[in-house]
Amino acid sequence: MKNSNLVILAITTLAGSAVTTFAQSTLVLNLGPLSGSEIVFSGNSFNFSAASPLVGIGPKGNYDQWFISSEDGSAATGSALNLPGAFSGGPFNYGSITTSGLFQDATVNPLDTSTLYISDGTGYLQGTVQFFDVSTFGRAGGFVNSQVLINLMDVIYTGANPDLQFLNANQPGTVDLSFQFAAGGMTLQQLSDGNTHATSYSGSISVTAVPEPSSFAMSFLGGLGALGFCFRKWNNS
Repeated sequence: MKNSNLVILAITTLAGSAVTTFAQSTLVLNLGPLSGSEIVFSGNSFNFSAASPLVGIGPKGNYDQWFISSEDGSAATGSALNLPGAFSGGPFNYGSITTSGLFQDATVNPLDTSTLYISDGTGYLQGTVQFFDVSTFGRAGGFVNSQVLINLMDVIYTGANPDLQFLNANQPGTVDLSFQFAAGGMTLQQLSDGNTHATSYSGSISVTAVPEPSSFAMSFLGGLGALGFCFRKWNNS
């Protein structure tokens, strides 16, 4: 009976080592718009306006649009809280709108990519963002990258901020946004009527760390070692 318990313990140890190794650490940086910054629709395109008063960010005179309002995840240190950021480029053009019930969606031109900037006070992080799609659900609100696909790549950061270092080390990541319009809301068709429509927005930047293969190998070998020990005890009994 003791030997059976040893085998069960060894198998449990092996499985536990694999689960522990694959336990993922996620960092989510939640974005809040700075005063005066909005998502602006004009025809079949959208853009982001800068905050007021204007404060420069990044190497090309881009202006602040939002800030890191909160963080989530086991990797969160709080070091990125209140850091300002921006999406450069635009306008971001989208094609024909498809309707499925209350859901309206359009694909954003893949060539209309944006550069994301986050300032750490002395330097900045930058990366490439592709906004895959823009959509609305009835008049309740809308989304950019509604499918929450991986769309943040080519991140570069050489500064000392721990959260930005984590983001840089564990790319690619995901950027998704949401927005709402007051006074009853608007559908994507209505936002694309050729007039200018602007509102505030929020969103998040997220990345997930996966253990390196070498870490998994060491953990797995440790579990195998425990299993082998138990089998030797079994054979010698």
